[in-house]
Amino acid sequence: MAEYAFCTLFNSLYLIRGIALIQSLRATGCSYPVYVLCMDTKTWEILRQLDLDSVVLISLDEFLDPQLTQIQKERSTGEFCWTCTPFLLDFVIKKGLFQRVIYLDSDTYFFSNPSEILDLWPLDKPLMLSRHRYHKDYDQSEQSGIYCVQFNGFDTTEPGKRALYWWKEKCAEWCYSRVEPMRFGDQKYLDYIETECQVLAFIPNHPGEGMAPWNSRDTKISLSDKVLMVTDLSTKPVPVVYYHFHGLKLFTGSFVDLCLYYYVLPQSLLDLMYRPYVKHLVKISTQYGLMTGFDWLVDSSEHIKRTEKRQQMGTYYRFLINDFLKVV
Repeated sequence: MAEYAFCTLFNSLYLIRGIALIQSLRATGCSYPVYVLCMDTKTWEILRQLDLDSVVLISLDEFLDPQLTQIQKERSTGEFCWTCTPFLLDFVIKKGLFQRVIYLDSDTYFFSNPSEILDLWPLDKPLMLSRHRYHKDYDQSEQSGIYCVQFNGFDTTEPGKRALYWWKEKCAEWCYSRVEPMRFGDQKYLDYIETECQVLAFIPNHPGEGMAPWNSRDTKISLSDKVLMVTDLSTKPVPVVYYHFHGLKLFTGSFVDLCLYYYVLPQSLLDLMYRPYVKHLVKISTQYGLMTGFDWLVDSSEHIKRTEKRQQMGTYYRFLINDFLKVV
C-alpha cells in the first residue's frame, strides 16, 4: 500500500488554477498521484487530452450516486463542490491503495515539497487539519471556522474512517454558503470533528503552511538559495510550503485582480508569490489555448461598492496583467 495520494476537484472555471496546482506539486519533486474530480465535461475532456503525469481523472458520471445526484439539484455549484469534498476523500480511500489521502483546494499552489509538513504527521493522529491562522484584523473564526478546507488529510484506520464518515454525513445533511449556529459550508464542522468523533488531529504549526491573504499581512517573503522563505513578527525564516490564492480573478481584457476582498498584501508577497503565480496561469492559458477561467469584467453595483471600499482602504489590487508581470 502506497503512503500518500492527493485529491482535488474543480470545474472549467478553475481549470487553469487546477493545472497550476498540479504542476507546482511536480516542480517541488512531489510525485504522489493526484486524483481529480472533474466537475464538468469540459474539464474532463481537456485534462484527458493533456494526460498529465500521475493524474487520475474521475468523471461526475463515475462519482455520483443517487444521494449526490439529488443534492446537486438542491445546491449551488459552489455549495455542491464543498459538499463533494469529504465524498471525494472517501472515494479515493475506498480504493484501498493508500495509507493517507489529502484533499487540496484547487487555488492552492506549492512552493516547497509538501513533505515539509507530511513528515511531521504522527501515526497516532488519524486526520490532519489546516488552520486559517487569521490575522487579528481579519479574524472570522466565529463565522467561517478555525480550520480551512485546503490541505486536509485522513488515514485509513478505523478512527480516520469514522471521522471522515461523520464529516461526509454532515455535509450531505447541510452544506450552504451561509452562516448558521455551528455550521458554515463544509468547513465549520471541522471545529467539532475531534470532539464528536473522539479522535486527535494533527494540526501543523508551521508559518509556511496554509499561507493566505487573511494571515499574511505581517509576513515578509524572501529568497534564500532559490528557496522561498517566510518570516513574521515572531518566527525565524522557514520555507513557504503552499499559498492559498483565495479571491484572485483573471478577467477578459487582460486584467488581474489579486484579491477581491479587503486584505492588505505585503509588497514582498506580491513580488515573489503573486507575480510568479499569475505568470504561471498566463503561461498555462497560452500554452494550452485555454480562455476558460477568465471572468467577464463586469462592474455591477456590488462590485463598484466593493471597489470603492478597497480603494479607500488602500487594498485595491487590480492590474493590467502585462503591467503586473513587468519586472521593476
